[in-house]
Amino acid sequence: MTNTLVPQPYGLRLEMMLARGLSPAEALALIRRGDAAALGERVNPELNWEGFVVYAQANDDRIAAALQDGYAFPFLTIGGMKNLLSIKFGLAEERDYRYAEGRIEGLRLTADDLAAFRRMVPSYWQFALTEAESGGGPDRTGTAEIAIEMDQRGGR
Repeated sequence: MTNTLVPQPYGLRLEMMLARGLSPAEALALIRRGDAAALGERVNPELNWEGFVVYAQANDDRIAAALQDGYAFPFLTIGGMKNLLSIKFGLAEERDYRYAEGRIEGLRLTADDLAAFRRMVPSYWQFALTEAESGGGPDRTGTAEIAIEMDQRGGR
């Protein structure tokens, strides 16, 4: 488990880099070049990478640790969570899960993906197992259906 915290916009950009097939070492080398245009070309030309480059240069150790050992979001909005599900796992609202009244429902993840996702998401998001395959609980080969909602005690 990691203690490295990365703000939502920058963590999502790291996930985009990894989703594009860059290894953590390749991503770190590209980030350290400080070339926003190259990041745009290689990862996503529709995003402005300038702010990310400034953040990464000021937080090199944090970015390196996040890529090497993983990270968590200190704060994650529902929109950020939907983006994370899309970027990291290729999941889309309505096709792979439902969102209504502040709650994600019907989300199916493998046990490994669920564990990785839970490590990243702040603790004010509550996960509830709604269904599991493979003998009543998620295992390495099974999947779990979960619901996620914000803790009603105030979020943070």
